[in-house]
Amino acid sequence: LPISSATNTLNAGGDVSGSTISQGAVQVTSGGDVSANVTASQVAVAAVGDVSGTTTSQGNVQVTSSTGDISGNISGGSVVVQAQGNVSGTTTSQGTVQVSSATGDISGNISGGNVVVQAQGNVSATMTGQGNVQVSSATGDISGNISGGNVVVQAQQGEVNVVVVASGSASLAGDSVVANVVAPVVAVAAVGEAQVTGSSSQVTVTAASGSVSGNFGQVTNSGGGLVNVNGKPQGNQQLSSNAENNRVLPSGNNLAEGAPAEQPALQLAQAGMLVSEGEVRTVRSSPSGAGEALDNGQSVELDMSPKNEREKREKD
Repeated sequence: LPISSATNTLNAGGDVSGSTISQGAVQVTSGGDVSANVTASQVAVAAVGDVSGTTTSQGNVQVTSSTGDISGNISGGSVVVQAQGNVSGTTTSQGTVQVSSATGDISGNISGGNVVVQAQGNVSATMTGQGNVQVSSATGDISGNISGGNVVVQAQQGEVNVVVVASGSASLAGDSVVANVVAPVVAVAAVGEAQVTGSSSQVTVTAASGSVSGNFGQVTNSGGGLVNVNGKPQGNQQLSSNAENNRVLPSGNNLAEGAPAEQPALQLAQAGMLVSEGEVRTVRSSPSGAGEALDNGQSVELDMSPKNEREKREKD
Protein backbone atom coordinates (compact mmCIF):
# COMPACT_ATOMS: atom_id res chain seq x y z
CA LEU A 1 0.00 0.00 0.00
CA PRO A 2 2.52 2.66 -1.17
CA ILE A 3 0.52 5.79 -0.43
CA SER A 4 2.15 8.99 0.87
CA SER A 5 0.55 11.95 -0.92
CA ALA A 6 -1.78 14.48 0.72
CA THR A 7 -5.06 12.85 -0.34
CA ASN A 8 -5.18 9.17 -1.20
CA THR A 9 -7.80 6.75 -2.46
CA LEU A 10 -7.23 3.08 -3.19
CA ASN A 11 -9.82 0.75 -4.70
CA ALA A 12 -8.83 -2.91 -4.88
CA GLY A 13 -10.81 -5.90 -6.06
CA GLY A 14 -8.77 -8.24 -3.89
CA ASP A 15 -6.77 -8.09 -0.69
CA VAL A 16 -4.87 -5.03 0.51
CA SER A 17 -1.79 -5.14 2.73
CA GLY A 18 1.16 -2.94 3.60
CA SER A 19 1.71 0.35 5.42
CA THR A 20 1.13 4.02 4.76
CA ILE A 21 1.75 7.36 6.41
CA SER A 22 -0.10 10.38 5.04
CA GLN A 23 -0.61 13.97 6.06
CA GLY A 24 -3.98 13.89 4.33
CA ALA A 25 -6.93 11.54 4.25
CA VAL A 26 -6.70 7.89 3.29
CA GLN A 27 -9.59 5.89 1.84
CA VAL A 28 -9.21 2.18 1.19
CA THR A 29 -11.86 0.03 -0.48
CA SER A 30 -11.24 -3.70 -0.88
CA GLY A 31 -13.19 -6.58 -2.35
CA GLY A 32 -11.20 -8.92 -0.08
CA ASP A 33 -9.30 -8.56 3.15
CA VAL A 34 -7.39 -5.54 4.42
CA SER A 35 -4.36 -6.06 6.63
CA ALA A 36 -2.65 -2.70 6.68
CA ASN A 37 -1.08 -0.19 9.01
CA VAL A 38 -2.41 3.28 8.23
CA THR A 39 -1.52 6.63 9.80
CA ALA A 40 -3.31 9.65 8.34
CA SER A 41 -5.27 12.77 9.20
CA GLN A 42 -8.48 10.85 8.45
CA VAL A 43 -8.96 7.18 7.61
CA ALA A 44 -11.80 5.25 5.96
CA VAL A 45 -11.42 1.52 5.36
CA ALA A 46 -14.18 -0.55 3.75
CA ALA A 47 -13.64 -4.25 3.08
CA VAL A 48 -15.76 -7.17 2.03
CA GLY A 49 -13.62 -9.53 4.07
CA ASP A 50 -11.63 -9.21 7.28
CA VAL A 51 -9.88 -6.04 8.43
CA SER A 52 -6.77 -6.16 10.62
CA GLY A 53 -3.76 -4.03 11.37
CA THR A 54 -3.21 -0.69 13.08
CA THR A 55 -5.13 2.45 12.18
CA THR A 56 -4.08 5.76 13.71
CA SER A 57 -5.51 9.23 13.15
CA GLN A 58 -6.12 12.51 14.94
CA GLY A 59 -9.31 12.90 12.93
CA ASN A 60 -12.23 10.70 12.02
CA VAL A 61 -11.75 6.97 11.54
CA GLN A 62 -14.29 4.63 9.97
CA VAL A 63 -13.59 0.92 9.52
CA THR A 64 -16.22 -1.42 8.08
CA SER A 65 -16.48 -5.02 6.92
CA SER A 66 -19.54 -6.24 5.05
CA THR A 67 -18.96 -9.97 5.65
CA GLY A 68 -15.92 -10.42 7.87
CA ASP A 69 -14.30 -9.65 11.21
CA ILE A 70 -12.44 -6.54 12.37
CA SER A 71 -9.42 -6.80 14.65
CA GLY A 72 -6.34 -4.81 15.54
CA ASN A 73 -5.67 -1.41 17.07
CA ILE A 74 -7.80 1.54 15.97
CA SER A 75 -7.50 5.07 17.34
CA GLY A 76 -8.78 8.46 16.23
CA GLY A 77 -10.59 11.63 17.10
CA SER A 78 -13.96 10.03 16.39
CA VAL A 79 -14.13 6.31 15.62
CA VAL A 80 -16.79 4.13 13.99
CA VAL A 81 -16.22 0.37 13.69
CA GLN A 82 -18.87 -1.75 11.95
CA ALA A 83 -18.46 -5.46 11.27
CA GLN A 84 -20.73 -8.18 10.01
CA GLY A 85 -18.75 -10.64 12.11
CA ASN A 86 -16.69 -10.32 15.27
CA VAL A 87 -14.89 -7.23 16.54
CA SER A 88 -11.77 -7.57 18.71
CA GLY A 89 -8.70 -5.58 19.64
CA THR A 90 -8.27 -2.11 21.07
CA THR A 91 -10.38 0.85 19.96
CA THR A 92 -9.58 4.31 21.32
CA SER A 93 -11.25 7.62 20.56
CA GLN A 94 -10.71 11.17 21.76
CA GLY A 95 -14.41 11.78 21.06
CA THR A 96 -17.26 9.41 20.37
CA VAL A 97 -16.55 5.76 19.66
CA GLN A 98 -19.17 3.43 18.14
CA VAL A 99 -18.48 -0.28 17.80
CA SER A 100 -21.06 -2.66 16.36
CA SER A 101 -21.37 -6.22 15.12
CA ALA A 102 -24.33 -7.30 13.01
CA THR A 103 -24.05 -11.04 13.69
CA GLY A 104 -21.01 -11.61 15.91
CA ASP A 105 -19.35 -10.89 19.23
CA ILE A 106 -17.40 -7.89 20.52
CA SER A 107 -14.34 -8.19 22.75
CA GLY A 108 -11.24 -6.24 23.68
CA ASN A 109 -10.73 -2.73 25.05
CA ILE A 110 -12.93 0.20 24.00
CA SER A 111 -12.50 3.74 25.31
CA GLY A 112 -13.53 7.25 24.32
CA GLY A 113 -15.51 10.33 25.23
CA ASN A 114 -18.90 8.70 24.73
CA VAL A 115 -18.96 4.96 24.07
CA VAL A 116 -21.66 3.00 22.21
CA VAL A 117 -21.28 -0.78 21.82
CA GLN A 118 -23.90 -2.89 20.03
CA ALA A 119 -23.65 -6.61 19.28
CA GLN A 120 -25.88 -9.36 18.06
CA GLY A 121 -23.89 -11.85 20.11
CA ASN A 122 -21.78 -11.61 23.24
CA VAL A 123 -19.99 -8.53 24.54
CA SER A 124 -16.93 -9.22 26.68
CA ALA A 125 -14.77 -6.15 26.98
CA THR A 126 -13.35 -3.36 29.08
CA MET A 127 -15.32 -0.24 28.17
CA THR A 128 -14.35 3.20 29.46
CA GLY A 129 -16.03 6.51 28.69
CA GLN A 130 -15.34 10.04 29.85
CA GLY A 131 -19.04 10.62 29.21
CA ASN A 132 -21.85 8.14 28.75
CA VAL A 133 -21.44 4.43 28.01
CA GLN A 134 -24.17 2.36 26.33
CA VAL A 135 -23.74 -1.38 25.84
CA SER A 136 -26.35 -3.66 24.31
CA SER A 137 -26.68 -7.19 22.94
CA ALA A 138 -29.65 -8.55 21.01
CA THR A 139 -29.17 -12.24 21.80
CA GLY A 140 -25.93 -12.67 23.76
CA ASP A 141 -24.42 -12.07 27.18
CA ILE A 142 -22.61 -8.95 28.40
CA SER A 143 -19.58 -9.12 30.69
CA GLY A 144 -16.57 -7.04 31.58
CA ASN A 145 -15.55 -3.83 33.33
CA ILE A 146 -17.48 -0.67 32.47
CA SER A 147 -16.89 2.88 33.67
CA GLY A 148 -18.33 6.23 32.63
CA GLY A 149 -20.67 9.06 33.52
CA ASN A 150 -24.03 7.40 32.93
CA VAL A 151 -23.82 3.68 32.14
CA VAL A 152 -26.58 1.68 30.41
CA VAL A 153 -26.22 -2.08 29.93
CA GLN A 154 -28.94 -4.11 28.23
CA ALA A 155 -28.83 -7.79 27.30
CA GLN A 156 -32.18 -8.30 25.62
CA GLN A 157 -32.00 -12.11 25.67
CA GLY A 158 -28.86 -12.81 27.64
CA GLU A 159 -27.13 -12.52 31.00
CA VAL A 160 -25.30 -9.55 32.47
CA ASN A 161 -22.17 -10.07 34.58
CA VAL A 162 -20.32 -6.79 34.99
CA VAL A 163 -18.31 -4.49 37.23
CA VAL A 164 -19.56 -0.92 36.84
CA VAL A 165 -18.27 2.41 38.11
CA ALA A 166 -20.41 5.41 37.15
CA SER A 167 -20.22 9.01 38.30
CA GLY A 168 -23.90 9.51 37.40
CA SER A 169 -26.27 6.57 37.11
CA ALA A 170 -26.07 2.89 36.21
CA SER A 171 -28.93 0.99 34.55
CA LEU A 172 -28.51 -2.77 34.06
CA ALA A 173 -31.01 -5.17 32.46
CA GLY A 174 -30.90 -8.80 31.34
CA ASP A 175 -32.36 -12.26 31.77
CA SER A 176 -30.22 -12.38 34.91
CA VAL A 177 -27.91 -9.73 36.37
CA VAL A 178 -24.79 -10.17 38.48
CA ALA A 179 -23.14 -6.84 39.11
CA ASN A 180 -20.74 -5.03 41.38
CA VAL A 181 -21.78 -1.40 41.03
CA VAL A 182 -20.49 1.87 42.43
CA ALA A 183 -22.77 4.73 41.40
CA PRO A 184 -25.00 7.34 43.04
CA VAL A 185 -28.14 5.87 41.43
CA VAL A 186 -28.55 2.24 40.33
CA ALA A 187 -31.45 0.51 38.56
CA VAL A 188 -31.37 -3.26 37.98
CA ALA A 189 -33.99 -5.23 36.05
CA ALA A 190 -33.82 -9.01 35.60
CA VAL A 191 -36.28 -11.53 34.23
CA GLY A 192 -34.86 -14.05 36.68
CA GLU A 193 -32.35 -13.43 39.46
CA ALA A 194 -30.47 -10.22 40.25
CA GLN A 195 -27.38 -10.17 42.48
CA VAL A 196 -26.09 -6.69 43.25
CA THR A 197 -23.07 -5.75 45.37
CA GLY A 198 -21.18 -2.50 45.74
CA SER A 199 -22.16 0.96 46.91
CA SER A 200 -24.94 3.40 46.05
CA SER A 201 -27.23 5.89 47.74
CA GLN A 202 -30.27 4.72 45.76
CA VAL A 203 -30.96 1.29 44.28
CA THR A 204 -34.08 -0.01 42.53
CA VAL A 205 -34.35 -3.74 41.84
CA THR A 206 -36.98 -5.33 39.61
CA ALA A 207 -36.48 -9.09 39.56
CA ALA A 208 -38.11 -12.43 40.27
CA SER A 209 -35.57 -12.98 43.05
CA GLY A 210 -32.14 -11.84 44.09
CA SER A 211 -29.97 -10.11 46.64
CA VAL A 212 -28.53 -6.68 47.39
CA SER A 213 -25.43 -6.65 49.54
CA GLY A 214 -23.08 -3.78 50.30
CA ASN A 215 -23.10 -0.16 51.30
CA PHE A 216 -26.48 1.01 50.06
CA GLY A 217 -28.82 3.76 51.18
CA GLN A 218 -32.37 3.57 49.90
CA VAL A 219 -33.26 0.21 48.36
CA THR A 220 -36.55 -0.24 46.49
CA ASN A 221 -37.81 -3.67 45.47
CA SER A 222 -40.24 -2.91 42.67
CA GLY A 223 -40.53 -6.48 41.41
CA GLY A 224 -42.84 -9.30 42.39
CA GLY A 225 -40.28 -11.53 44.10
CA LEU A 226 -38.37 -11.51 47.38
CA VAL A 227 -34.99 -9.77 47.38
CA ASN A 228 -32.51 -10.28 50.21
CA VAL A 229 -31.17 -6.90 51.34
CA ASN A 230 -27.98 -7.47 53.32
CA GLY A 231 -29.30 -10.90 54.28
CA LYS A 232 -32.90 -9.88 55.06
CA PRO A 233 -35.70 -11.04 52.74
CA GLN A 234 -37.83 -8.11 51.57
CA GLY A 235 -40.92 -8.04 49.40
CA ASN A 236 -42.19 -5.29 47.15
CA GLN A 237 -41.41 -2.19 49.18
CA GLN A 238 -39.00 0.63 49.82
CA LEU A 239 -36.56 0.52 52.69
CA SER A 240 -33.20 1.64 53.93
CA SER A 241 -30.84 -1.32 53.87
CA ASN A 242 -28.32 0.19 56.29
CA ALA A 243 -30.83 0.73 59.12
CA GLU A 244 -31.56 -2.19 61.38
CA ASN A 245 -34.91 -0.90 62.66
CA ASN A 246 -37.09 0.54 59.96
CA ARG A 247 -40.80 0.97 60.12
CA VAL A 248 -41.72 -0.36 56.69
CA LEU A 249 -45.29 0.19 55.52
CA PRO A 250 -46.08 -1.90 52.44
CA SER A 251 -48.93 -0.81 50.20
CA GLY A 252 -52.31 -1.83 51.60
CA ASN A 253 -51.37 -1.10 55.23
CA ASN A 254 -54.06 0.88 57.00
CA LEU A 255 -51.64 3.40 58.41
CA ALA A 256 -49.93 3.79 55.06
CA GLU A 257 -53.31 4.51 53.50
CA GLY A 258 -54.00 7.25 56.05
CA ALA A 259 -56.66 5.32 58.00
CA PRO A 260 -57.18 6.08 61.72
CA ALA A 261 -54.95 4.29 64.18
CA GLU A 262 -58.05 2.64 65.73
CA GLN A 263 -58.29 0.20 62.82
CA PRO A 264 -56.32 -3.06 63.12
CA ALA A 265 -53.07 -3.12 61.24
CA LEU A 266 -51.73 -6.67 61.22
CA GLN A 267 -48.86 -5.77 58.87
CA LEU A 268 -46.99 -4.18 61.78
CA ALA A 269 -45.88 -7.48 63.25
CA GLN A 270 -42.17 -6.65 62.77
CA ALA A 271 -41.19 -3.27 64.12
CA GLY A 272 -38.33 -3.29 66.60
CA MET A 273 -37.67 0.33 67.56
CA LEU A 274 -34.76 1.72 69.52
CA VAL A 275 -35.39 4.14 72.36
CA SER A 276 -33.03 6.40 74.25
CA GLU A 277 -29.65 5.09 75.38
CA GLY A 278 -29.81 2.22 72.91
CA GLU A 279 -32.27 0.11 74.93
CA VAL A 280 -35.18 -1.74 73.36
CA ARG A 281 -38.54 -1.46 75.08
CA THR A 282 -41.26 -3.97 74.20
CA VAL A 283 -44.89 -3.37 75.10
CA ARG A 284 -47.94 -5.59 74.76
CA SER A 285 -50.66 -3.80 72.85
CA SER A 286 -53.88 -4.38 71.02
CA PRO A 287 -53.73 -3.92 67.24
CA SER A 288 -55.56 -0.62 67.60
CA GLY A 289 -52.83 0.76 69.83
CA ALA A 290 -49.85 -0.61 67.93
CA GLY A 291 -49.45 2.43 65.74
CA GLU A 292 -49.12 4.79 68.68
CA ALA A 293 -46.61 2.52 70.39
CA LEU A 294 -44.48 2.29 67.28
CA ASP A 295 -44.55 6.06 66.88
CA ASN A 296 -43.21 6.29 70.44
CA GLY A 297 -40.21 4.17 69.52
CA GLN A 298 -41.36 0.94 71.14
CA SER A 299 -41.27 -2.64 69.96
CA VAL A 300 -44.80 -4.09 69.93
CA GLU A 301 -46.12 -7.52 70.87
CA LEU A 302 -49.66 -7.73 69.51
CA ASP A 303 -52.48 -8.83 71.83
CA MET A 304 -55.17 -10.28 69.57
CA SER A 305 -57.67 -11.27 72.31
CA PRO A 306 -61.31 -10.08 71.70
CA LYS A 307 -61.51 -8.82 75.29
CA ASN A 308 -58.72 -6.36 74.68
CA GLU A 309 -60.47 -4.83 71.69
CA ARG A 310 -63.88 -4.78 73.44
CA GLU A 311 -62.46 -2.86 76.40
CA LYS A 312 -60.88 -0.38 74.06
CA ARG A 313 -64.20 0.25 72.28
CA GLU A 314 -66.05 0.68 75.62
CA LYS A 315 -63.56 3.31 76.73
CA ASP A 316 -63.99 5.15 73.44
